[in-house]
Amino acid sequence: MPHSKYNNTSFKRGRKKTGGRKAGVRNKATRQMDEKTRDILDMVKQAADRIGSDGAGKDGMLGYLKFLALNDTPAFVKLIGRVLEQEFKDERVKVAGHTH
Repeated sequence: MPHSKYNNTSFKRGRKKTGGRKAGVRNKATRQMDEKTRDILDMVKQAADRIGSDGAGKDGMLGYLKFLALNDTPAFVKLIGRVLEQEFKDERVKVAGHTH
């Protein structure tokens, strides 16, 4: 009998999924990292809100962003770039019909 590296459990195109996580389900480490990221983002928002434009909370987060735009333009531009990048990424996911 000839030896074959293929058997009944070998991957075949179109084969129905038989195990593992369901499609789109993130692993535990990814979920935990997402939670930590949200926690950090919330803390950053709170800090910016408390600092404001004058260091004492004037105009909250909007005041802080105005202060940043005027006093550290490269950091502000980088922040805006990141926000826009995330917005475009989120929009692509919505258009593709995926939600995470």
